[in-house]
Amino acid sequence: ELCAKARAFTDTALVTISRFSGESWDRNVEGGSTEGMANRVMAEKGSALYEHGDFYLSDAETHMVEQVKKCFPKVAVVLNVGGMVDTQWFFADEKIQSVLMAWQGGMEGGNAVADVVMGRVNPCGKLSDTIAYSIEDYPSTPYYGDEKDVYYAEDIFVGYRYFETFDPEYTKVNYEFGFGLSYTTFDTS
Repeated sequence: ELCAKARAFTDTALVTISRFSGESWDRNVEGGSTEGMANRVMAEKGSALYEHGDFYLSDAETHMVEQVKKCFPKVAVVLNVGGMVDTQWFFADEKIQSVLMAWQGGMEGGNAVADVVMGRVNPCGKLSDTIAYSIEDYPSTPYYGDEKDVYYAEDIFVGYRYFETFDPEYTKVNYEFGFGLSYTTFDTS
């Protein structure tokens, strides 16, 4: 009913997905243990909110996205997140025409997102990280969350350097470091 009312008003839906980030909020993945995490209480709360881990959409979020795609011919997504999240659910989905990685913009973040969505400003920012195909494609995943030992399996090849070096064809990457589109193209003459 809510979807039908919104559809009568517009042909474009804006879906916002958010994730918590900050001190004492450890991320986890589905089936991951909260043992040894810096703040088990917050990790356990995260597990209760996101049954597949906060990297992935929850069942409720997946259901919402599917409902919105059925109802609207145009769908845009805003990711209000503080770290990497799964992008498979929109990467190759033709029903989701655009995605804005808003990160967490602080006090003026909402105004900035509104300006971009309304077309008042050009969304010309580029990704400052590499977004892999799956969480397993990050070499640090098996070692994340252990407060007693931080092990960088990628050695000096942290972030985009890992993929650039060990996956130069970007077969494990959905969005590479520096990726970003805008509403227009530019020519210099």
